[in-house]
Amino acid sequence: MPTARKSSRSDAAGKSKTPHLGRDSWLDAAFDAVVEGGFDKVRVLVLADTLGVTRGSCYWHFSDPADLLAALFYLTVTGSFQALARPASPAATARAADFIRGVIADYLITRQATGPAADPPAS
Repeated sequence: MPTARKSSRSDAAGKSKTPHLGRDSWLDAAFDAVVEGGFDKVRVLVLADTLGVTRGSCYWHFSDPADLLAALFYLTVTGSFQALARPASPAATARAADFIRGVIADYLITRQATGPAADPPAS
């Protein structure tokens, strides 16, 4: 009778050695990459190395790199608009508006270079 093989990423009790890595972990890592160098710095292999996983993990959560960028863009813009809806000083509102314009411009430049991204996820 065949025996079940344990993954090399499991301990003797069959428990995972690595914490669960979800969609949010990929989006957080992608956001950090955007902050460090713009949307064109979001590379699946680099993010996978940063997260300590294979790049196949990305494709479990996103259909392709454009889907990851679209989800990141969607969260960035919706989060920024939610922040703008809260009362703030005129200077803070102006800084947030400048940030949103910069994110949109950077995304559009990257999208033009890489082709159309997937539609943003429905909420």
